[in-house]
Amino acid sequence: MNFTSSFRCISSRQNCIIIAGMRKILREDLLWSAVLMASLFLLSFKFLTLWFILDDSANIYASLQDPLKLIFDRDTYLFFNKMFYTPLLPISFKPDFLLFGFRPFAYHMHNLFAAFLTGLMGYKIYRLYLPRFESWAGTFLFMLSFPIVNDIGWLSMRHYLWGSFFALASFYLFKRSEAESSISVLSWLFYLISLLSKESFAPLPAIVFLLAKGNLREKAVKSIPFFLALGCYLVLRHYIIGGLGGYPGGLPDPHPASLIKNYVSQLSMVSRAVWGLPLYVSAPVLILVFLSDKRVAAVCIGLLALTTAPFMFLKVSGVLDDYSTFYFPSKYILPLYIFSGATASALAYAPRKHLKFLSAALLCLLFVLQLVHAGASHGFIKHSAESYRELASGGLDRNIQGKDLLIVSQDAIFYNFLYATYTDSKKPSETNLGTVITIDNPDLCGLLGGRLNGKHDSIYRNEKWSDQDGEIISTPLRIDNTVPKPAVSMDMKGQFLSFSVTDSKNGSFYAALKSAFSPRNIAIQSMLLPKHVPMKLGLARGRDMLYLFYCDGGRCSEPIVISPGGG
Repeated sequence: MNFTSSFRCISSRQNCIIIAGMRKILREDLLWSAVLMASLFLLSFKFLTLWFILDDSANIYASLQDPLKLIFDRDTYLFFNKMFYTPLLPISFKPDFLLFGFRPFAYHMHNLFAAFLTGLMGYKIYRLYLPRFESWAGTFLFMLSFPIVNDIGWLSMRHYLWGSFFALASFYLFKRSEAESSISVLSWLFYLISLLSKESFAPLPAIVFLLAKGNLREKAVKSIPFFLALGCYLVLRHYIIGGLGGYPGGLPDPHPASLIKNYVSQLSMVSRAVWGLPLYVSAPVLILVFLSDKRVAAVCIGLLALTTAPFMFLKVSGVLDDYSTFYFPSKYILPLYIFSGATASALAYAPRKHLKFLSAALLCLLFVLQLVHAGASHGFIKHSAESYRELASGGLDRNIQGKDLLIVSQDAIFYNFLYATYTDSKKPSETNLGTVITIDNPDLCGLLGGRLNGKHDSIYRNEKWSDQDGEIISTPLRIDNTVPKPAVSMDMKGQFLSFSVTDSKNGSFYAALKSAFSPRNIAIQSMLLPKHVPMKLGLARGRDMLYLFYCDGGRCSEPIVISPGGG
C-alpha cells in the first residue's frame, strides 16, 4: 500500500470514529442532545433574526474569492485582512451566501449548528474522564453561557465556534489513537484547521504534552506532530501577512506587572460577562476542585493557563465600552470549557458528602447565573445591526439609482465590502451603478484630492443620509506646498512596508490607506501615527496605496505615496 492509500485509509478510519461518536451520542443520549439543542435555540432565539453587523460584510465579500487563494495567495488575503490570518472564517461564509444570499437567519443557524457540534464534541472528551451525568452537567454549564450564545448572534465570531470544535475533535482523536496505540493523521489535520480558523488554538500541542500518557520522552514524541503543524502554520502566517499580526498598537506594556494587570482585567471582564460576578468571587470555584482531587485541580489550573495564554497579549483599554465588554469574553470558549469541566469534576470526585453537596449547589448557582447573563450582548448587537442596515440599505438604494456617494464614518469600509459583494454577484448588465468613496476621518477629506473635493449626490455622516449638491464637506486640513513632508524611516520588502516616524517637528502625522475594490468603489482608512514606533503593513498589489502626511495648524504636506511594486 502506497503512502497516499495509507493516508486515505487512516483518515477515513479516524473520520469514522468522529461520525460514530456523534451517532452514539445521538442514539444513546438522544434526550440530552435534544434538550441541549432546544436550550441553545431558545437562549439564542432573539439573536436569530438580527441583520448583519459590520464585520460580516467583509467575510461575505471574501467568501466570493477562490478558497485556495484565501489560504495561500498574499494579494487575495491581504486585501481582505491585513492584521490576522483566519482564512477559514470567510470560507465558512461561502455556502451561506451561495444558498441564502443576504438572509441572515440562515447564517445564525449555521453558527447554532457549529455551537451544537462543539458541545457534543466537548461531551465526548468529558466522558473520557468523567461519569455520564457529570459529563452532561459540565456540557450544559459550558454551552448555555455568554460566549456561546454571543457567538451564535455575532456571526463573525464563528471561527471561535468552528475552531473550538476542530481543536476538541483533534484532542479527542489523539486520545482515541493513544488508547489504541495507533496514529491519528486526522487529529493533526484538525489541529491545523483550528489554527486556520483562529490562532488562539495554538496551545493545543502543549495540552497534548500535558495530558498524554507516559514519561516525558513519550509525551514529547506524541506531541511532536502537533508542534510541527504549529510550525507549518506560523510559516504560512508569516508568508501571508508578514509576521504574527495583530491590531496596530494593540499590544499591552511588556513589563511583567503590566501584563499581569492586563490579564487579570480580561479575566474580570469574562467573570462579569458570564456570571455577573467579580473575579474574586468566581475564582474560588477551583478551591472545591482542589479539595476534591488535588491532581485534577493542578491539571485544570495548567489547562486554564494554557488556554488563556493567547489572550494575555490583547490590550484592554482603560475605558471599556460595550464593544470591549462583550468582545473579549466572547473569545474565551476553551477556557470556559476547562472551567466547566473542573466544576463537573468537583461534583464527580468529591470524597465527602458535604463537598459533593457544595459542588452540586455551586454548579446549580453558576448555571442559573449563566442563564441570566447569556444574552447580555443582544442589545449591543441589535443596535449595531440596525445601524449598519440603515447605512447599507440607504447606500444601495442610492447606488442602484446611479447616485455617487461619499460615506464618512469610522467603520465606513464595511459598506465597500457590501457594495463589492453586491456588484460582484450581479451580471455586468445589472451593475451600471453609482460610485462610492468612504473615509473614516472627515478631517482628511481635503488632503486626498480628486472626488473627495468634488460633488456627490448623497452623503452619509453622523449616522444620517442626505441628498445634496455642491461642496460636500468642510475640513480644517488642507495641502500646503510650503509644509515639508514628514521624515519617515521606511523599508519595503516585497509587499510589506516597515516604517517609523523619525521626525522631530511638532504637529500630527497621518497615514491614509486607499483601497480600490474597483474604479468606482474606493475606501480610505486612516490613523494618527505616533513618533518612533515601528509599524508594519502588508499591501495588496494593484489595489492598495499608502499616503503619509505631516500636518501643523491645519496645513499639511504633500503626501509620501507608497505602492507595492511601484504601482
